[in-house]
Amino acid sequence: MEKNFKKIAVISFEAGSAEIISNYIKNKNIKNYIFFLNKITKKIFQKNGIDKKYFKKKINEKIIKKIIFGASYDGKEIKLISQLKLKIATECFLDHWVFYKKRFSLRGKIFSPDRIIVFDKFSYNSINKINFKRTKILVRKNFFISNLKKRVKKRQQAYNAVIFLNNVNLHNENNKIYISNKFLIKKTMSILDRKNIFVKLHPANKKKIYYPYLKKFKNLILIKKGKLEKILSTSNLIISNNSQILPLAKIFKIKNINIIKGKNNIIPREYLDKIVKI
Repeated sequence: MEKNFKKIAVISFEAGSAEIISNYIKNKNIKNYIFFLNKITKKIFQKNGIDKKYFKKKINEKIIKKIIFGASYDGKEIKLISQLKLKIATECFLDHWVFYKKRFSLRGKIFSPDRIIVFDKFSYNSINKINFKRTKILVRKNFFISNLKKRVKKRQQAYNAVIFLNNVNLHNENNKIYISNKFLIKKTMSILDRKNIFVKLHPANKKKIYYPYLKKFKNLILIKKGKLEKILSTSNLIISNNSQILPLAKIFKIKNINIIKGKNNIIPREYLDKIVKI
Protein backbone atom coordinates (compact mmCIF):
# COMPACT_ATOMS: atom_id res chain seq x y z
CA MET A 1 0.00 0.00 0.00
CA GLU A 2 2.81 2.37 0.95
CA LYS A 3 4.59 1.83 -2.38
CA ASN A 4 1.55 3.01 -4.35
CA PHE A 5 0.91 6.04 -2.16
CA LYS A 6 1.48 9.24 -4.14
CA LYS A 7 3.70 11.95 -2.70
CA ILE A 8 4.06 15.71 -2.71
CA ALA A 9 7.34 16.65 -4.36
CA VAL A 10 9.31 19.59 -2.95
CA ILE A 11 11.79 21.24 -5.34
CA SER A 12 14.01 23.88 -3.76
CA PHE A 13 17.38 25.25 -4.90
CA GLU A 14 17.54 28.65 -3.14
CA ALA A 15 18.13 29.46 0.54
CA GLY A 16 15.35 32.01 1.15
CA SER A 17 12.43 29.93 -0.05
CA ALA A 18 14.03 26.80 1.43
CA GLU A 19 13.71 28.30 4.90
CA ILE A 20 10.04 29.08 4.35
CA ILE A 21 9.11 25.74 2.78
CA SER A 22 11.00 23.64 5.33
CA ASN A 23 9.39 25.51 8.22
CA TYR A 24 5.98 24.99 6.62
CA ILE A 25 6.51 21.24 6.22
CA LYS A 26 8.39 20.41 9.43
CA ASN A 27 5.22 19.83 11.48
CA LYS A 28 3.42 17.86 8.79
CA ASN A 29 3.55 14.14 8.05
CA ILE A 30 6.94 13.95 6.33
CA LYS A 31 6.12 10.54 4.88
CA ASN A 32 3.80 12.34 2.42
CA TYR A 33 6.73 14.27 0.91
CA ILE A 34 9.83 13.67 -1.19
CA PHE A 35 12.52 16.30 -1.70
CA PHE A 36 14.69 17.38 -4.63
CA LEU A 37 17.34 19.77 -3.33
CA ASN A 38 20.85 21.04 -3.95
CA LYS A 39 23.83 21.13 -1.60
CA ILE A 40 22.79 24.41 0.03
CA THR A 41 19.11 23.64 0.55
CA LYS A 42 19.80 20.12 1.84
CA LYS A 43 21.58 21.68 4.81
CA ILE A 44 18.64 24.02 5.45
CA PHE A 45 16.01 21.26 5.31
CA GLN A 46 18.09 19.01 7.58
CA LYS A 47 18.64 21.87 10.03
CA ASN A 48 14.87 22.29 10.19
CA GLY A 49 14.25 18.67 11.02
CA ILE A 50 13.71 16.99 7.64
CA ASP A 51 15.39 13.58 7.56
CA LYS A 52 17.74 13.12 4.60
CA LYS A 53 16.24 9.69 3.87
CA TYR A 54 13.43 11.57 2.09
CA PHE A 55 15.87 13.33 -0.25
CA LYS A 56 15.86 11.98 -3.80
CA LYS A 57 18.14 12.43 -6.82
CA LYS A 58 15.64 11.64 -9.58
CA ILE A 59 11.95 12.41 -9.94
CA ASN A 60 9.66 9.43 -10.43
CA GLU A 61 6.67 11.04 -12.13
CA LYS A 62 4.42 8.08 -11.37
CA ILE A 63 4.39 8.71 -7.61
CA ILE A 64 3.88 12.50 -7.57
CA LYS A 65 0.48 14.10 -6.96
CA LYS A 66 1.56 17.74 -6.34
CA ILE A 67 4.67 19.94 -6.52
CA ILE A 68 5.72 22.61 -4.02
CA PHE A 69 8.66 24.68 -5.18
CA GLY A 70 10.73 27.81 -4.65
CA ALA A 71 11.60 30.21 -7.45
CA SER A 72 15.31 30.97 -7.61
CA TYR A 73 16.82 33.74 -9.71
CA ASP A 74 18.09 31.38 -12.40
CA GLY A 75 14.75 29.57 -12.72
CA LYS A 76 16.18 26.07 -12.19
CA GLU A 77 13.08 24.81 -10.38
CA ILE A 78 10.74 25.97 -13.15
CA LYS A 79 12.95 24.48 -15.86
CA LEU A 80 12.87 21.14 -14.05
CA ILE A 81 9.09 21.21 -13.60
CA SER A 82 8.54 22.07 -17.27
CA GLN A 83 10.42 18.94 -18.30
CA LEU A 84 8.00 16.69 -16.41
CA LYS A 85 5.09 15.19 -18.28
CA LEU A 86 2.67 15.86 -15.46
CA LYS A 87 -0.70 17.56 -15.15
CA ILE A 88 -0.76 18.09 -11.41
CA ALA A 89 -1.09 21.02 -9.01
CA THR A 90 1.94 23.28 -8.65
CA GLU A 91 2.42 25.68 -5.74
CA CYS A 92 5.24 28.20 -5.41
CA PHE A 93 6.44 29.63 -2.08
CA LEU A 94 7.89 32.99 -3.09
CA ASP A 95 10.32 34.98 -1.00
CA HIS A 96 11.32 38.64 -1.25
CA TRP A 97 10.63 41.31 -3.76
CA VAL A 98 13.02 41.21 -6.72
CA PHE A 99 13.43 39.65 -10.15
CA TYR A 100 9.91 38.22 -10.07
CA LYS A 101 9.36 38.31 -13.81
CA LYS A 102 12.77 36.76 -14.46
CA ARG A 103 12.08 33.99 -11.96
CA PHE A 104 8.89 32.94 -13.79
CA SER A 105 10.20 33.40 -17.34
CA LEU A 106 10.73 30.27 -19.39
CA ARG A 107 11.75 30.36 -23.06
CA GLY A 108 10.26 33.82 -23.54
CA LYS A 109 6.95 33.03 -21.83
CA ILE A 110 5.58 33.34 -18.31
CA PHE A 111 5.34 30.08 -16.40
CA SER A 112 2.03 30.01 -14.49
CA PRO A 113 1.83 27.71 -11.45
CA ASP A 114 -1.59 26.99 -9.96
CA ARG A 115 -0.83 28.98 -6.82
CA ILE A 116 1.81 31.41 -5.63
CA ILE A 117 2.10 31.96 -1.87
CA VAL A 118 3.58 35.28 -0.73
CA PHE A 119 4.09 36.64 2.76
CA ASP A 120 3.58 40.41 2.80
CA LYS A 121 1.75 43.18 0.96
CA PHE A 122 4.84 44.28 -0.97
CA SER A 123 5.31 40.84 -2.50
CA TYR A 124 1.60 40.62 -3.25
CA ASN A 125 1.53 43.98 -5.05
CA SER A 126 4.70 43.19 -7.00
CA ILE A 127 3.74 39.70 -8.17
CA ASN A 128 0.32 40.90 -9.29
CA LYS A 129 1.99 43.08 -11.92
CA ILE A 130 2.90 39.93 -13.86
CA ASN A 131 0.32 38.62 -16.30
CA PHE A 132 -0.14 35.03 -15.19
CA LYS A 133 -2.74 33.03 -17.11
CA ARG A 134 -4.29 30.92 -14.37
CA THR A 135 -2.41 31.55 -11.13
CA LYS A 136 -4.06 32.28 -7.80
CA ILE A 137 -1.94 34.54 -5.59
CA LEU A 138 -2.42 34.18 -1.85
CA VAL A 139 -0.94 35.91 1.20
CA ARG A 140 -0.08 33.64 4.11
CA LYS A 141 1.86 33.95 7.34
CA ASN A 142 5.59 33.41 7.03
CA PHE A 143 6.21 30.03 8.67
CA PHE A 144 9.93 30.70 8.96
CA ILE A 145 9.37 33.92 10.93
CA SER A 146 6.60 32.38 13.07
CA ASN A 147 8.88 29.55 14.17
CA LEU A 148 11.85 31.88 14.64
CA LYS A 149 9.86 34.09 17.03
CA LYS A 150 9.49 31.11 19.35
CA ARG A 151 13.26 30.69 19.54
CA VAL A 152 14.59 34.26 19.69
CA LYS A 153 15.07 35.53 23.24
CA LYS A 154 16.05 39.17 23.14
CA ARG A 155 18.51 40.07 25.85
CA GLN A 156 18.73 43.48 27.46
CA GLN A 157 22.49 43.47 27.00
CA ALA A 158 22.43 42.71 23.26
CA TYR A 159 25.40 44.59 21.83
CA ASN A 160 26.78 42.82 18.74
CA ALA A 161 27.04 44.40 15.30
CA VAL A 162 26.82 41.77 12.56
CA ILE A 163 27.51 41.96 8.81
CA PHE A 164 25.40 39.44 6.89
CA LEU A 165 27.07 38.58 3.59
CA ASN A 166 25.19 37.75 0.38
CA ASN A 167 25.32 34.98 -2.19
CA VAL A 168 27.67 37.03 -4.37
CA ASN A 169 31.39 37.13 -5.16
CA LEU A 170 33.88 38.20 -2.53
CA HIS A 171 35.91 40.55 -4.71
CA ASN A 172 33.96 41.64 -7.80
CA GLU A 173 30.23 41.50 -8.44
CA ASN A 174 28.93 42.43 -11.88
CA ASN A 175 25.43 43.20 -10.69
CA LYS A 176 23.29 46.35 -10.66
CA ILE A 177 21.53 45.40 -7.43
CA TYR A 178 24.19 43.76 -5.28
CA ILE A 179 27.68 44.84 -4.28
CA SER A 180 30.57 42.46 -3.65
CA ASN A 181 30.99 41.14 -0.11
CA LYS A 182 34.44 42.70 0.07
CA PHE A 183 32.92 46.11 -0.67
CA LEU A 184 30.20 45.49 1.92
CA ILE A 185 32.77 44.64 4.60
CA LYS A 186 35.03 47.61 3.84
CA LYS A 187 32.15 50.10 3.76
CA THR A 188 30.80 48.79 7.06
CA MET A 189 34.19 49.20 8.71
CA SER A 190 34.44 52.77 7.44
CA ILE A 191 31.10 53.82 8.99
CA LEU A 192 31.19 51.84 12.24
CA ASP A 193 33.40 52.70 15.20
CA ARG A 194 33.28 49.42 17.09
CA LYS A 195 35.95 47.31 18.72
CA ASN A 196 34.54 44.12 17.23
CA ILE A 197 32.31 43.49 14.23
CA PHE A 198 30.91 40.02 13.58
CA VAL A 199 30.56 38.50 10.11
CA LYS A 200 27.95 35.90 9.10
CA LEU A 201 28.57 34.02 5.86
CA HIS A 202 25.75 33.26 3.45
CA PRO A 203 25.12 29.48 3.13
CA ALA A 204 26.50 29.67 -0.43
CA ASN A 205 29.77 31.39 0.56
CA LYS A 206 32.82 29.12 0.45
CA LYS A 207 34.63 29.22 3.78
CA LYS A 208 38.06 28.51 2.27
CA ILE A 209 37.78 31.76 0.28
CA TYR A 210 36.58 33.94 3.17
CA TYR A 211 38.72 32.70 6.07
CA PRO A 212 42.06 34.05 4.73
CA TYR A 213 40.51 37.39 3.80
CA LEU A 214 38.78 38.00 7.14
CA LYS A 215 41.93 37.16 9.10
CA LYS A 216 43.52 40.33 7.72
CA PHE A 217 41.27 42.43 9.98
CA LYS A 218 41.81 42.33 13.75
CA ASN A 219 38.31 43.55 14.64
CA LEU A 220 36.38 41.16 12.36
CA ILE A 221 35.08 38.02 14.04
CA LEU A 222 33.69 35.24 11.88
CA ILE A 223 30.57 33.52 13.18
CA LYS A 224 31.39 29.91 12.38
CA LYS A 225 28.43 27.95 13.71
CA GLY A 226 26.08 30.49 15.26
CA LYS A 227 22.37 29.75 14.85
CA LEU A 228 20.25 32.62 13.53
CA GLU A 229 18.14 32.81 16.70
CA LYS A 230 21.29 33.25 18.81
CA ILE A 231 22.60 35.97 16.51
CA LEU A 232 19.29 37.84 16.66
CA SER A 233 19.15 37.42 20.44
CA THR A 234 22.57 39.03 20.97
CA SER A 235 22.66 41.77 18.31
CA ASN A 236 21.68 45.42 18.35
CA LEU A 237 22.77 46.23 14.78
CA ILE A 238 22.67 44.27 11.53
CA ILE A 239 24.28 45.45 8.30
CA SER A 240 23.85 43.96 4.84
CA ASN A 241 23.22 44.74 1.19
CA ASN A 242 19.62 44.27 0.02
CA SER A 243 19.27 41.10 2.09
CA GLN A 244 16.19 39.51 3.66
CA ILE A 245 17.94 39.68 7.01
CA LEU A 246 17.25 43.43 7.16
CA PRO A 247 13.42 43.17 7.33
CA LEU A 248 13.92 40.29 9.75
CA ALA A 249 16.03 42.54 11.98
CA LYS A 250 13.26 45.14 11.93
CA ILE A 251 10.69 42.55 13.02
CA PHE A 252 12.87 41.72 16.02
CA LYS A 253 13.47 45.43 16.80
CA ILE A 254 17.14 45.33 15.88
CA LYS A 255 18.59 48.39 14.16
CA ASN A 256 19.62 47.80 10.56
CA ILE A 257 21.64 49.46 7.81
CA ASN A 258 21.28 48.71 4.12
CA ILE A 259 24.47 49.50 2.18
CA ILE A 260 23.56 49.94 -1.48
CA LYS A 261 24.99 50.91 -4.84
CA GLY A 262 23.55 54.27 -5.97
CA LYS A 263 19.75 54.23 -5.74
CA ASN A 264 19.40 50.45 -5.97
CA ASN A 265 17.49 49.78 -2.77
CA ILE A 266 15.13 46.81 -3.19
CA ILE A 267 13.94 46.58 0.43
CA PRO A 268 10.61 48.33 1.26
CA ARG A 269 11.59 51.51 3.09
CA GLU A 270 9.47 50.82 6.16
CA TYR A 271 11.65 47.78 6.88
CA LEU A 272 14.85 49.85 7.06
CA ASP A 273 16.33 52.14 9.69
CA LYS A 274 19.13 53.55 7.57
CA ILE A 275 20.39 53.45 3.98
CA VAL A 276 24.05 54.12 3.16
CA LYS A 277 24.90 54.75 -0.50
CA ILE A 278 28.28 54.08 -2.04
